Amino acid sequence: MMPPDSDLSIAPLHPQEKQRLEALAAYALFGTQPEAQFDEIVSLVAQICGSSSALLSLVGEDLLWFKSRYNYAAESGPRDGSFCSHAILHDDVMIVEDASLDERFNQNPLVTCPSTHVRFYAGAPLLTEDGLPLGVICAIDDQPKSMTSLQVQTLKVLANQVVAQMNLHRSVVRMQQINQNKDKFFAIIAHDLKAAFHGILGFSDVLDTDFDELEDKTKREIASYLNESSHATYKLLENLLEWARLENGAMPYRPKQLQLDSLVEETVAGLQFSAAQKNIRIEIQLQPDIWVHGDRHMLHSLIHNLLGNAIKFTPEYGNIRIYDETQQDKVVISVEDNGMGMTPEQVQRLFKGDHNQSTKGTHGEKGTGLGLLLCQQFVQQHHGSLEVNSSVGRGSTFSFGIPLSAKVLS
Repeated sequence: MMPPDSDLSIAPLHPQEKQRLEALAAYALFGTQPEAQFDEIVSLVAQICGSSSALLSLVGEDLLWFKSRYNYAAESGPRDGSFCSHAILHDDVMIVEDASLDERFNQNPLVTCPSTHVRFYAGAPLLTEDGLPLGVICAIDDQPKSMTSLQVQTLKVLANQVVAQMNLHRSVVRMQQINQNKDKFFAIIAHDLKAAFHGILGFSDVLDTDFDELEDKTKREIASYLNESSHATYKLLENLLEWARLENGAMPYRPKQLQLDSLVEETVAGLQFSAAQKNIRIEIQLQPDIWVHGDRHMLHSLIHNLLGNAIKFTPEYGNIRIYDETQQDKVVISVEDNGMGMTPEQVQRLFKGDHNQSTKGTHGEKGTGLGLLLCQQFVQQHHGSLEVNSSVGRGSTFSFGIPLSAKVLS
């Protein structure tokens, strides 16, 4: 029961609001323009319910977005106080026969304003397979109305048809993404792997045919090149395989309690040789006894990629710092370097996966950008985002959040 001074016009958040918003985002429909397949259903809603207007309303964090409208001018509206924010809390159709008599809505501007004069509202929630409401398909009229059982049932059927169309749209978006990823995959194989093996095979042939005639200095240079190219190619293959497994669903997210400093120290140890080659100092500044809830493999790969990039773009005798900061129920980990840095335009291109835009490191190291795409996806698996702060000539900081484990929060 609500306290006496509560505002009944403001609907409470859905019990699974975070998951609901994540599901809505996956459809990539919020903020997009009307489409014929949705418009036809919304028009049919108005006809069946005998209403002057109808909407397909997607309920976002703060706004309603009217994906389709029948005889309704506005493209969006505030969520607070709206009819739709209440309707998504119903498993069945929410019917308001006369809004002027309903204490939730009788002071709503849509009800009190003479130009809109909303009286009747009937909204059926658009439910995912998991029962999460994405929005509402609703009928609106400026006169009080009631609905027959047949009209109610038909509205529910039309709501299911909207969700079916939304699922189809989501499948198309996913297929487009898969095709883009496939193109990225083959572009890397065709360009980067081919180029790397050409170099390795070429110098191997030189050593095989002319070894006795080569000077020791030349032999050492070739050996150094082969070593660097082999490690770089191996890392590329490793990222390609991880990315392919993630895309195909063969890399499940398996979170458990992990001690943060132990995980970071283990990852840093594996890159100390690369840092030493450029006389780069790596500082670990972590709070003691911080436990996180995360997937060990993903977090190891995430930190490894970010640290590897920091080494790549930091000049000789540079510094890299790994530090953390607790924020409510999560810990934010940052990898900071004092290297080349990036322009705002370069930062914007980071996660587009265009290997042709890859920047060479301070020693000419090559990359594809695939490592950062992996990092972004691993962070998303942990319900976070990868943030970048960079300035040309001053370095870059990559930060991401991981949920704290119950061991810390208790």
